[in-house]
Parts: sequence; structure tokens; C-alpha cells
Amino acid sequence: MSKVLITIFSILFIIGLTITGVYFVQFYDKGIIDVPKNEDIVDENQQIDGNNENTDSQLENNQTNNEEDQNSDLEQPQVEEPVSEEEKQRLQELNDGTFNLILANPTHALPDDFTVETEEVQNGYVMDKRVAQSMKDMIAAAKEDGIQLIVCSAYRSIDRQKTLFQNKVNELTAKGYGIEDAKATTATIIAIPGTSEHHTGLCADIVSNEYQGLDSYFGTTQAAKWMKENSARFGFVERYPEDKQDITKIIYEPWHYRYVGKVHAQYMNEHNLCLEEYLEEYEMQKSQEKQNLESESLVIDNQ
Repeated sequence: MSKVLITIFSILFIIGLTITGVYFVQFYDKGIIDVPKNEDIVDENQQIDGNNENTDSQLENNQTNNEEDQNSDLEQPQVEEPVSEEEKQRLQELNDGTFNLILANPTHALPDDFTVETEEVQNGYVMDKRVAQSMKDMIAAAKEDGIQLIVCSAYRSIDRQKTLFQNKVNELTAKGYGIEDAKATTATIIAIPGTSEHHTGLCADIVSNEYQGLDSYFGTTQAAKWMKENSARFGFVERYPEDKQDITKIIYEPWHYRYVGKVHAQYMNEHNLCLEEYLEEYEMQKSQEKQNLESESLVIDNQ
């Protein structure tokens, strides 16, 4: 009996599988059942791999961008601007110590054998012949603008300076000054013989028909204002400015103009420097450059 039942169940199981297979084939042919094909699986894998490649590419791009950003944050090397011909001339003359930059003041006396060839500039007054034409040009330019400049002092010998100095000392002692106080006060008004810029032939005291007093009021005149604004075009500077008295050791003299050359006059005006400051600045720059070169040399030797 049991053998008969097992046989019957086996036959039914085989019949069921056969019927299921028939229906599966029919549904598959009609497209009711969608079985993934091998190539579809491969495509999906390729797509996944492609996505991975895109991700890797994005990472590489991000890394490159980050490196570029970091490089851009680094200090870029400075490109030096070309030096103008005027600047080359300025530095060369400073280095050479040309005549137009000679310093004559209480701490820088001229040598005893100092001489200068002169040429008349106006009314019998003479200056160094190398700068005389520049003074004439400035006087002519002022006249064109309605300003009449009058030279009242220019080149002065050491003997003449001694006379002027002593006359002022006598004037002050007559007013009650002691002799030493009179000399000290005079030295702030008239340069000690041998230290006056007038010995160089590079300067002149200039007034106008408007006002001829040698005092601070002259600085308010149209002539003084014109010279302050235009003198650098001809190579001159106001030698003893009001705000530099503690450096020059000379009182404010808006009538006293000194030739230094156009490039130097322009630089001094732009940087508000008197001649002492200007020459000291250059010496400091030379000293710093020398120290930098020595430091670079040490670094190279130690490498």
C-alpha cells in the first residue's frame, strides 16, 4: 500500500513540474517575466566601475585645485620695476658725491683750498658757473608769471663772511648780549666763516620788488610762494625750511635757495627732506645694502 502511495505522489510531482515549466516558457516569451541577461549584468558592473572612475577623477581634480589654491596663497615673487633714467642719475650723483650735493654747515666746513669759478646771474651777483644759467632761467620763468625775483646775495668769499659774522656779533653785544652769547646767536643767523653755503656758489638769497626784508614775513609773499612751488623745476630747493631748524641749525630763511639739481630737488620736495636728511638717508641705504650683501654672502658660504 505504501509503495502505491509513493508512486502516485512521485507521478503528481513530475506532472506539477512539467506544467510549471510550460507556463514559465509561455510567460517568458510574452515578456511577462523579465530575466536579467548576462550582458545587462556586465553593463551594470561597467557602470559601477565608471562611477568609480568618475569619483577618482573628481578626487584628483579636487586635489589639483587645492594644490593650486595653496600655491596661490604663497607669496608671489616681487617683480622689480625698471629704474628710470632720472633715478639712475640721482643715485649715481649721490654715489659720486657730485659738486651740486656738497654739504656746508656748522659740522661740515669746506676745505681751506675750496675754489669755484663764477658767473654773473643778476645785478653783479655771481654763482658757480655750472648753475648760473639755472638761476637765470628761474628768474625769467618767474617774470613770465608776473613775479620779479631780485638776487640780493650769492657767492660770498670766506673773508666777506668773516666781516658779516663780526658785524652781527657787534650788533648783538651793543644790545647787551655777552660776547659768547652774541657769537652763539649770530651762528644761528649767519654761518660761521668756512661753513656758509654762500662759499659754494650754489645758493642765493632772493627777494622781490614786493618785499625785500630778510625775515619770516617774506615767506608769505607771492614771490616766496612761487619759488617754493616752482624752484625744483630748475634744480633749487628752499634750503632752510621752517620745520627743519633743529636739523639745519639755521633759522627759517624763505629767501635762501640752494641748487642741488632737478632730480634731487624733486625727490627732496616729495619726501619733505632738507639736504642733511637727504644725504643721511642715502648713507643709511648704502649701509643697509652692504649689510644685506654680507648676510647673503654668509648664507652662501654656509651652504
